[in-house]
Amino acid sequence: MRSIQRIAMLGAAAAFVIVASACGDDSGGTDSTAAPTSEQGTTTTTRSAPVMGGSITVGVFSPPQGFDPIMSSSAHGTIGGMELMALYDTVVSWDPKTGDYVPRTAKSFQPNVDHTVWTLTLKPGIKFTDGTDYDAAAVKFNVERHTLPTSRSSSRVILSSFVKSIEVTDPLTVKFTLARSWTGFPFLFTRDVGLIASPTAIKAAGDAFNSAPGKAGAGPFMLKSVKAGESMVFEKNPGYYGGAVPLDSITFVPSASGAAAAYDSLSTGTLTAAFVRAPDVIKAARDKGTYTVLAERIPAGNVLDMNAGIVVTCQGGQPAASCQGKPDGEKVKTAAPATDPRVRRAVAAAIDTKQVNERAYSGAAKAGPELFEPDFPLSPGVSGPKYDLDEARRLVQEAKAAGWNGSIRLFSVKDPTGQALGLSVSTMLQAAGIDVKLDSNFTPPTLLSKVLVDRDYDLVIWGAGFSENADGNYVAALGSYQTAGAAARSGFSSTALDQGVEALRVAATDKERTAAYGQIAQAWTSDVPGVALLELENALVTVPKLKGVKRTSSSSFLFDGAWLEK
Repeated sequence: MRSIQRIAMLGAAAAFVIVASACGDDSGGTDSTAAPTSEQGTTTTTRSAPVMGGSITVGVFSPPQGFDPIMSSSAHGTIGGMELMALYDTVVSWDPKTGDYVPRTAKSFQPNVDHTVWTLTLKPGIKFTDGTDYDAAAVKFNVERHTLPTSRSSSRVILSSFVKSIEVTDPLTVKFTLARSWTGFPFLFTRDVGLIASPTAIKAAGDAFNSAPGKAGAGPFMLKSVKAGESMVFEKNPGYYGGAVPLDSITFVPSASGAAAAYDSLSTGTLTAAFVRAPDVIKAARDKGTYTVLAERIPAGNVLDMNAGIVVTCQGGQPAASCQGKPDGEKVKTAAPATDPRVRRAVAAAIDTKQVNERAYSGAAKAGPELFEPDFPLSPGVSGPKYDLDEARRLVQEAKAAGWNGSIRLFSVKDPTGQALGLSVSTMLQAAGIDVKLDSNFTPPTLLSKVLVDRDYDLVIWGAGFSENADGNYVAALGSYQTAGAAARSGFSSTALDQGVEALRVAATDKERTAAYGQIAQAWTSDVPGVALLELENALVTVPKLKGVKRTSSSSFLFDGAWLEK
C-alpha cells in the first residue's frame, strides 16, 4: 500500500524507475476488461521492447488554459494535464497500483519525523530545452510563482497557507518548511506545482509566456505548434533526461463533439487515444475487449455544489457580482439561496440519483448520494442524503415562509451530457416547488471562471475533485468544503467536516484515512454542502497498438514511455 516514506528508497533506485518508464510494457497500463476498479482486471503479461518512432493523436476533454503552470488551474487530466506534463514533466508522479510517489526529476523527497520539513533532492544533469540547468533555484523560483497575486494556480492559497519557507541548501537540494504537518505534501508536485519551467525562458517571454513558452520545458516532448481550438503538436525532446523517447510526436485535439464521437474516432483511426468521462462510453470500450482502458474512479464525479455564502475580498471592484462599487479589501458574503440550510436539505431530498443516471448515462454510471461508494477504496460506508420528494417540498415551503423567493440558478456545461444532467436536476427541483433558472451554455473553462473567479453561482453541476489519491482528496476537501478552506469555493461551514479534513491531513495509515473519510462523509450527509449525484471514472481509452502509457494523479497520463506496436 501507499507509503510516503518509501519515496526516499525509491529515490535511490531512480535510474531503474526512469528506464522502466521509458520502456513501458505491452499492456499499455492494464485494465482493458475490468469493472470500474482502476488498474485491476485482465492484463497482458507478455513484455516486448518498445518500437521507436511513430506519432499519435490524443483527444482531450478540454485544452489547457495556457502553458504557464501558474495559469493552468491544477493541470488535471480533464484540462491540460497531459499536455503540460508532456512539456515540463513533474517532480514526482503517483503510482495508482502501489499508492507511492515515484521520483521523476526528483532523486528523493524526504520528510522529517513530523512531516513539517520536506527535503527535495533533484537528479543531477537535467537541462531545460533552452540549455539552462534544471536545479534547486529553478524549483524555488517556480514554486514561489504559484503564490503570486496574479497566479491563477489552484495551489496558490494552499501553498501560501502551508509553506513557511523555501530554502536552496545546495544546487540540487530544496528544503520546504511547512507551517503545520502534512503527510501528503508531495501530491502537489505530481501536478501543477511539479511542472517546473525554465526561469530564463519565463523572464525572456514576459507576458507572452502563457501562450508561447518556447524552450521552457524539460519534459519528454517540446511544443512544436498550436492552432487555437484545433490542435497542439508536440515533438520528442532528443535531450530528455529520462532517455530516448519512443514516439516522434503527439498531437492533442479537443473532443468538441463529446465522448461518443471521440470513441468513434478510435475505430476510424482519427484518434489513437481519447480521454472520456462518460460511463456508457467507457463500458462500451471495455465490452469491446480490444481497447485499453486506463481509468480512475472518481467519487462524486458528478456533484451538485451549492453556494452556501462565499465570502470574497473585493479588489478593483471584482468579483463584480458582489464587489461593484465596494472599496478594495472589503469582505462581502455573496447572497445565495443555499446559505439557508433548509434550502440545501430541500435540494438534496429532491434528487433521485438513479433517475439522473438513467437520463444522463443510460444507467451506466454508479448512482448514489454517498460521497464514497461502499466498494470504493478506503470507503467508510457512510450513507448519503435520502431521496424524499415530500420532505423536499416541506423544506421548500419552510424556506419560502422565512423569506426565500423560491428561485435558484443552476449551471452546467453545454456538451450533451452536461445538458442532460442540467435538465434532469432542474426537473427534479421544479417538482419540489423550486423555480429553477437553468443555464447549460458553459464550456469547462468558462464554468470554472464563473465559479472560482467570479464566485457567482447558486448551484453548479461538476466534479467535487475527489479521487483515488487520499492526498488529492485532502486538497479537494480543503479547497472546497472546509471552513475558510484553501479555495473557499462554497462558503460552507461545518466544525465536524473541518475535523475530518484535519484528520486526513495527518493520516499516515489506511485505517486513519478511512476514519477521516468517515468524518467527512458524515458531515456531508448531515449538513449538505453539495449532493453527490454519481460516481464516475476518468479514463484514457487507447487503441490496442498504443503501449506504455502510465497513469499518474489527478486523472493525468504520462507519455514518455508510450510506443506504437507494429
